[in-house]
Amino acid sequence: MQLNFTSIIQHKTSGVNRKLRCNTMKFCEKLRSLRNENNMTQSQLADIAGVSLLTVISYEKGESYPKKRSTYDALAKALGTQPDYLRNQNEDYN
Repeated sequence: MQLNFTSIIQHKTSGVNRKLRCNTMKFCEKLRSLRNENNMTQSQLADIAGVSLLTVISYEKGESYPKKRSTYDALAKALGTQPDYLRNQNEDYN
């Protein structure tokens, strides 16, 4: 995954502000990045969030998105972030 780093955004994870440099990150990029930051495998994330491994793989490839708010909520909780951060393509969310 290669990102074009041009603007600075703030992302709250577990109550800690982090500055990330990037263009607008897609859901798939956010999910993969947060999973890696939390030292989780795709399988571990799937188990914790209550989705299948193939679903997580599909999300990270950008092939699909969660259809239910509850799925965003479960993924966000597992990754220690806010659901709106995952739902929004706009990085200005704090």
